[in-house]
Amino acid sequence: MENQSKISPKSWRGASWHLLLFLAILTAGIALPYTHAHAKKLQLQDLIVLKQVGYSDTQLVDEIKKSGMTGKFALTPKQVLKLRKEGFSIAIIRMMGIKKAVTSKPVSLSEMQRWLKQKKPTAWMRAQLTKRGIVKQQFGTFTILQLSRLGLPMSLLKLLHQLKQKKPGVRTKPTPPVRRQPPTPRPKDDPNKLLKDLPLVPSFPFEPPSPARRTPPQTRTKPTPSTNTKQPPKVTRWGTQRTHAAPLSPRKKRIANRKGTLVTLPANRVYTHIGHYYSLKIPKGWNVYEDVNPDGGDLDVYITPDAEPHIRRLKRGIAITISYLPHNDRFLLTRSLKQISLFALQEYLGSEPKVGEIKPLTATTFQKKKALDVLLEGKEQTHTNELRAKWTFVRHKNTIIQVAYFAKPSKFKAFAKQVDKHLSSFAFLDPLKHHRKKRLQREASVQSLIQKNTKSVVSISVLRKRKGKKSFVASGTGFVITKNGYVLTNHHVAINRTTGKPYSKYILNWDRSTGLKSVEARCVAAHFKYPQWRRSRTIDSKTGRISVKYILQHVDIALLKIKTPGTYQPVKLRPIKSAMLGDTVIAMGFPLEGSGIQNLGNEDITATTGRISRFVRMGDRMVNEIQHTAKVAGGNSGGPLLDVHTGGVIGINTWVGIFDKRLPRPAMGLGYYYALPINLAWQFFPDYVDYPQDKLTHLQWYELGSKWLSKGQYAPAKRAFLRVIKKKPSFIPAYAQLATLYTRRAHKYHNDKRDKYMKVARRWADRGLKRDLAHPRLMQLLAQITISQKEWMTTRYLISKMLKADPNKWSTYLLRAQMYNKQKKYNLALNDAYSVIELAGSLLPIGHSTRGWILYSAKRYFEGQQAYRQALQIDPSNLEAKLGEAMGYVYLKQYEDAISRLNTIAKQHPLEPDVYRAMMLAYISKRQVKPAWKTFLKYFRICMIKHVDPHAFALYLGGLLARRNLPRKSADKLLWGLWGKLLSDHTRTSYAGRAGIRLALEAKRKGYTGLAYGLIKMLRFIVKEGKTKKRLNKLYSKLKPRGLSTIELFFVLFRPIPRWSTEMLWRLFKSTPTVISKRTARFLYKKRVSPKLVLSMYLLSLKRAKKGMRPTRLSKRKRIGGNFGGGKGTASDRAAIIKLAAAAIKSIYRGDLKLWMSIHDPRGNKARYRRIFRNLSFALSKGRFAYFPSSRVNIKWAKHPKHGQIARYYFKARFGYGKVKFYYWKLRKHNNRWYMW
Repeated sequence: MENQSKISPKSWRGASWHLLLFLAILTAGIALPYTHAHAKKLQLQDLIVLKQVGYSDTQLVDEIKKSGMTGKFALTPKQVLKLRKEGFSIAIIRMMGIKKAVTSKPVSLSEMQRWLKQKKPTAWMRAQLTKRGIVKQQFGTFTILQLSRLGLPMSLLKLLHQLKQKKPGVRTKPTPPVRRQPPTPRPKDDPNKLLKDLPLVPSFPFEPPSPARRTPPQTRTKPTPSTNTKQPPKVTRWGTQRTHAAPLSPRKKRIANRKGTLVTLPANRVYTHIGHYYSLKIPKGWNVYEDVNPDGGDLDVYITPDAEPHIRRLKRGIAITISYLPHNDRFLLTRSLKQISLFALQEYLGSEPKVGEIKPLTATTFQKKKALDVLLEGKEQTHTNELRAKWTFVRHKNTIIQVAYFAKPSKFKAFAKQVDKHLSSFAFLDPLKHHRKKRLQREASVQSLIQKNTKSVVSISVLRKRKGKKSFVASGTGFVITKNGYVLTNHHVAINRTTGKPYSKYILNWDRSTGLKSVEARCVAAHFKYPQWRRSRTIDSKTGRISVKYILQHVDIALLKIKTPGTYQPVKLRPIKSAMLGDTVIAMGFPLEGSGIQNLGNEDITATTGRISRFVRMGDRMVNEIQHTAKVAGGNSGGPLLDVHTGGVIGINTWVGIFDKRLPRPAMGLGYYYALPINLAWQFFPDYVDYPQDKLTHLQWYELGSKWLSKGQYAPAKRAFLRVIKKKPSFIPAYAQLATLYTRRAHKYHNDKRDKYMKVARRWADRGLKRDLAHPRLMQLLAQITISQKEWMTTRYLISKMLKADPNKWSTYLLRAQMYNKQKKYNLALNDAYSVIELAGSLLPIGHSTRGWILYSAKRYFEGQQAYRQALQIDPSNLEAKLGEAMGYVYLKQYEDAISRLNTIAKQHPLEPDVYRAMMLAYISKRQVKPAWKTFLKYFRICMIKHVDPHAFALYLGGLLARRNLPRKSADKLLWGLWGKLLSDHTRTSYAGRAGIRLALEAKRKGYTGLAYGLIKMLRFIVKEGKTKKRLNKLYSKLKPRGLSTIELFFVLFRPIPRWSTEMLWRLFKSTPTVISKRTARFLYKKRVSPKLVLSMYLLSLKRAKKGMRPTRLSKRKRIGGNFGGGKGTASDRAAIIKLAAAAIKSIYRGDLKLWMSIHDPRGNKARYRRIFRNLSFALSKGRFAYFPSSRVNIKWAKHPKHGQIARYYFKARFGYGKVKFYYWKLRKHNNRWYMW
């Protein structure tokens, strides 16, 4: 083996000779192309081969020159390293040419978005931004906010802001990455539980807090003063103020140079506020200017003898402003005039360092009303002159009217005397002018009233499609309410009941005698709210009277607009307060007669007379419906109800009562008819009824929108703000008010609707920020929205920008404290609370209340209660501080003190739901179930009266308390109703998950497997809490997919009190493979179930039926009442049952009560047996009952799990005027003897 592995010298010589021959051929082959006119260009690889063969540097230089490639190789750094490894000199490499380094382009917006979508590392993006910079024109404030929503980290957000402000040639250090704080430990369960299923005690009146570890308090930082100030901030009773004002930014200068809008006065020179809150006679030579601060605010009216439209240049004048108190802010409504005035003064003086207080806030009177006034002097930042002003605050109709007059200090006294004379003509007006009583001194005749309004009443025909054919069908009646052609009618007349949308075309016809032509109309808006027919019977605790009131308002109203321009004759509208019980009324309209003649009555008007027999009122004494005796029929819907004693329309005919279903037209001729009050027109369409569309300016529409927004009239407020944007798209306060509108609507819900409205609010805020990137009101609204959506990076960026613009604004620190509290960073939140206390001064309790709220969240109850007591020392009437202090006793387990304190608060605020919620929590914590149940009933009643959604905790607790205080059947109805409302209104709370699981287990116990499956499947996609979701997944894995049976569907639709919402029922139906038949759909439609819900369920059932699904039935073994039809009885049992049935019929025909009672089970309800006997005997005497004997005996047998052997005896009979049908008697066997059951 060793000899074979060695190479002999002879073989080595042969191998070397072959190698030399190969190299010669290779050299000749390589050099050949370049010796013959260089047929191809010299490549880099060719030079490397020549170097390996043995070419010298001189030969390589000659080859490069001959090929004409000097300096054209464009070598990259990798290629240079490769050539150096092969032995190329630096001179040859330079001769070949090195590729020049390309300067990096700045990062564009599209490139940054691509990085975020590709999820590039944060360190890499920071290095690229620091090295390359950004295209500044593409990175505005709004653009940076959009990037933050795509997931841009906070460190890069700050770096972008620095690069945007970076000047060329100035280097900025890259911002270090933000260190993540350690996670907050999970809270431990509270051992203090009263009931078995009672959740942890929630914080009140805010959201439930999550406890954290007690950490030592950090040293708090004071608010940073402005960088332009040279002296430290001064501390006054109004809080920390700047001693020197910062220079105005270009934006502030642009705002300061704005002009007011000159108002054209009428001939009598009386200026009336557009919202009808006040009027003032303007002296001759004086001008009136209207203005709204672009940073957001109310309408300011300036009355001045100077002809100067620039607001900042005014030297003297009167300024009047109205601030609206929102109807849903109950804590603000309970504040006194002094506290509201202090808030306004603090906000003003905190932002104006050169304005001081000469005379403090003192009590006075203004036009016989209690008022407060203060005397100020100084120079505003945006004003050119130093002025002295007297500022007066007056409360009027849930508004604060601020009247201020100003002049130069040297001329102020003389001007004040002049102003006092002019303000003597100031008059307070009633904004609800339609609530005034207007009755005629002498009642109008019926004939004259009919003739005056004949041209105002129209019949409405709609275009419908039936079996592919289009035809016009009579729908109802309407009446003209404005000269430009707006027509009022009912919702069910103008809206298609099956689709829930307006019809494609409306044709309006007048009475034939008028000679007017038919016109076409369109639907403007429609509103519908079905009243809760199950009324609540409550006992007044003071008078002891039982009151029956509607819970929900009945709304059924729509507005049409005639397309043909012209002048039309409107009716006169009179408020319902003008009408009295017993007034003569006239119902006008175009009723239909019969079931098949649809066009009858479209040409001839009908008028019937009657009297007002009743006013159906709600809990707040508001008239919900008018009951009258003027006969109406189908087709009268939407027609006017005229009052002879007022001379105008007081109601809209809507419906008739159904008492006897045997009549072809139910309730015809019975004398009970109902109309809705005309006040609904002012509630839902005030912008169309009272104000001309084209004559108002954008400022006036803005003021009206603010007024309606404060009252909760969201639909007209939205239309008003949209008109403002249409008239002037650059008017930023309108965008802010639209964002505020949708934010308020979102806070009413805790389900998908909340996200929907929040998205719309954010969209309007973004649109406003596109036009003004530094608008403070829009940034504050956007920060509130991002806090609710838990977008902490965007919130921090917005708050940092707001603090940079104004570091002494306490509301910004309050916003940041809310953010830190939700993040459970309680020490940082407390620092901001201290900043609020310092900046707000010693006159406002907001800082101490915020501090108490944060301390309660951190489970530092004693300190939190002390903070609320400090707030009460500042303002003893503050409801928020009162409730906070009372809840401190609950958290400290001093329940008797808490209950006594809450009872005192309830006497001071008897209609405040939060007080009773806190009291209910105190009773539960003390384990007093009955007082807690009574308190819950009061709480729920007040919520219904004030139209406030009950809290999730109260609904959950109410269901548990109903089980302990009511009979089984009533408790079952209320439990399913309350927890169903909890699932629909508070979907995302932890209480909803717990209630849903309990309902599913209850349904499974009843044998409703399909209902249990649907509830659990629906909750799996809603609940986000970890423990609850795990339990839901575990239950879901044990259940098989199953649809709702007819019994289960009827149980969910008709059993709960209050009824489940339509959205909840539709969501439950979709989550189960349920199929309903056409018969079931018709039955639901007759039972007044929502037509839209029935149609959607039936259409989905048709699709499922095509896939092979069938209606679900309850399994026989779980059917309630036993399995009838199975098994057989003995001959003796059969004979005994036949004998028992014969005795029952004999006792009825003879009227023998003793015989009837002897054949019934003595263990049963004897009062029920007697009642059935009396009813049958009475029906027999009136000819409404007849028994038909049959030769065939039909008996079905079963075994009941509780009562043993039972049976049903079927017989033929007729009740009332109906057909002959089969009925049955229940029987059961006890001690070898059969009894009727």
